[in-house]
Amino acid sequence: MIIPSIIATLLIVTSVNSTADTNTINREIYDNQIYSNYDPIIEEDTILLPVKSVLEKLNFKVYWDEKTRSILGIKGTDRIKLFPDLSIAIRNMEIIELDYDIQVINGSTYMPIEFFRGVIGINIDDLVEYDPIDNPYDSNLLHQLVSETDCDDAILEFRTEKNRRRNGLQKLEGKYFDIYYPDTETANEVAAFLEPHMDMVYMMLTDLYRKQAPTEVHLIHENSYGNINEGRIRRTERVTFIYLDSNFEFIGDKLDELIHEVGHCFFMDTNITYVYDDKWRMMIEESLCQTIVSLYEENMYDEEMRAYSFFDLYHAVDELNYFRGKKDKNATSTYMTITQAANTLENRYKDGEARHTGIAFWIYLYQEYGFDKLKEIISTFDNGSSYKERIVEVYGKSIEELSNETIEAVKKAKPNQW
Repeated sequence: MIIPSIIATLLIVTSVNSTADTNTINREIYDNQIYSNYDPIIEEDTILLPVKSVLEKLNFKVYWDEKTRSILGIKGTDRIKLFPDLSIAIRNMEIIELDYDIQVINGSTYMPIEFFRGVIGINIDDLVEYDPIDNPYDSNLLHQLVSETDCDDAILEFRTEKNRRRNGLQKLEGKYFDIYYPDTETANEVAAFLEPHMDMVYMMLTDLYRKQAPTEVHLIHENSYGNINEGRIRRTERVTFIYLDSNFEFIGDKLDELIHEVGHCFFMDTNITYVYDDKWRMMIEESLCQTIVSLYEENMYDEEMRAYSFFDLYHAVDELNYFRGKKDKNATSTYMTITQAANTLENRYKDGEARHTGIAFWIYLYQEYGFDKLKEIISTFDNGSSYKERIVEVYGKSIEELSNETIEAVKKAKPNQW
């Protein structure tokens, strides 16, 4: 297991207005440990962090006003003023009475984590830093792969084959695959955004799967295209789709979809002999392909995108618990096993609990056993064994053992909310 340096054990955080409730604000991250570059102080089961260091981390300019004996933090139009002698804070003209004392320790002002969450309004994750988990796909490697790798002849031949689906569409030509799209404002914007990523995304997937795969991407407006059988078209034509009108919050979500959809083509090409007969297929193709996006995003895209990450088990567990709660408001400690998730996804591939159980499974395996084993899994599924057998072969443990390990990691990543 890859373990960062331990700074402090996360205990109970004091609320701004009342005593902390363990069930709602106790945060357990990776075996109950918080890793940070700050110098936390634990006092009476409360974690205190230095105000100046944290505010500067959040891009505030921090000043000390000797006349009023106050700390002033400024970021744009945001103003936060803290009076250590009075235990009050002012944010943008709003006076906030604090339910705890402001502490000055060795000349530095310290506040509970809940102050930064409740008064400043940040996510606690912004204060938590982890040593990086292995991810080789940085800009240098991906640019090198693109520079040194020609497009296979079979791929070039595929790209010259006629397909009436392209009629009337504009073409964005990459080194290894093409994107077709209508001449609309949204489509042109998305195509321009995706263009610099096309070749590097393809090379990352080529390196993971150890082969190039025939791929063609179409950007489409759902209302002008009608109902389409994406799976059949992908299987017979190697064409995959990105919907331009989907309810995405960030433009980066289109990059998420590009990696995910092109990943489907690679997965299909690698597993063509039995991909539709194995009931574990959706556990692999959906849950794993969704998470592979983060291998590119972590080093190559700095803006917001709605991707599940190999480097963030907490977020996946948060989503998993959300779907568990939708099914059973009284859900307690019982989690779906990996086998149960695979069986469920075979018949209901959109089942939220099963899909997020699978996502948590792959994140756990990546964090616990590293990148090399994951790459071995991805590139050698099509070796004659079933998906389930291949996982057991690579990780040297039964599915039951790996499932139990995942469930324990899930419980530690975030306590139940119900």
